[in-house]
Amino acid sequence: MKILTIINSLGTGGAEKLIVDMLPHFEQNGHTIDLLLLLKDDNSIFTSQVENKGINIIYSPHSLYSFKNILFIRRLLKNYDIAHVHLFPAQYWTALTFSPTPIVVTEHCTTNRRRKYKFLWPIERITYGRYRKIVAISEKAQNTLKSWLKLSKSKFLVINNGIDLDTFYNAKSKSIVGIPNDSIKIIMIGRFNPTKDQPTAIKAMSLLPDNYHLILVGDGSLKNDCIRLSEKIKVSERVHFLGKRSDIAELLKSCDLNLISSHSEGLSISSLEALASGKPLICSDVPGLREINTNIGLLFEDNNFKELAKQILRIINDNELYNKVVENSLKKVASYSIKQTAEQHINLYHKILNK
Repeated sequence: MKILTIINSLGTGGAEKLIVDMLPHFEQNGHTIDLLLLLKDDNSIFTSQVENKGINIIYSPHSLYSFKNILFIRRLLKNYDIAHVHLFPAQYWTALTFSPTPIVVTEHCTTNRRRKYKFLWPIERITYGRYRKIVAISEKAQNTLKSWLKLSKSKFLVINNGIDLDTFYNAKSKSIVGIPNDSIKIIMIGRFNPTKDQPTAIKAMSLLPDNYHLILVGDGSLKNDCIRLSEKIKVSERVHFLGKRSDIAELLKSCDLNLISSHSEGLSISSLEALASGKPLICSDVPGLREINTNIGLLFEDNNFKELAKQILRIINDNELYNKVVENSLKKVASYSIKQTAEQHINLYHKILNK
């Protein structure tokens, strides 16, 4: 098969990480893969990883929100057996090509801003309806999208996210510059945007002892706001902003605790990486995280920094609980292999093309 994968850019999100890890498995199984990016991100840590694995990258000559992408993508699609699209607006432009080439889309979130506006429902229904299959990364993401679109159930399929488990199993710990080796290190990975809710994590630091340090990995529009918050509540010396990093597995292995304080998730890649790191995960009790961490790690009420601080102290001060959570986490994540995820995608493409 000749497969075209389409996404806005290679930023630092879960959708981008899934593509970077999965596409090489397609090539290893004898398929030809090209990756179309509608926007070039010169600061992307993923671009070189994709190129080093021999994946050909095509860049759109148009801006991300230009309608000219529709004709550009339509011309490209003539050269492929099937195309798979991730994220808005790439999913709109590809749907509106009305190309005869079969197209598939993946839904990565349990909600989005477009669903707040009822007048967008007909547009959403038409564009999603153009796809042969709508892949959701979790049951929750599928159910919320089904409820919104009111399309035939046969349109939908769940393929869970996967990660390269060996990378996290075999990672080595290391010292992190500026953080005492004997401190309690809590790490959170994600874009600085309203959904990820780093402020709750920062506020929790005001209730934790001085030897507790919070490490925030990622970038985004709200990063400076978070820096100012840490200064305002006088925890800036214990909150560390590392920016974009390519050594995520090693950082996770070097910390004592994983944290995700998001208001919502699909099936978070970061949560799977946390489970595979051999360190416990604490996350907010919200869709997409609740499903992955219930009866595995610890949950706290969304937006409740006081409960978060209590849960952090609870697990750090209880070695038996700590070790039990690690054991449960490793058992849970064992079924989320990127190889398995890639095979499910290939099987879907074969099924569509054989119809």
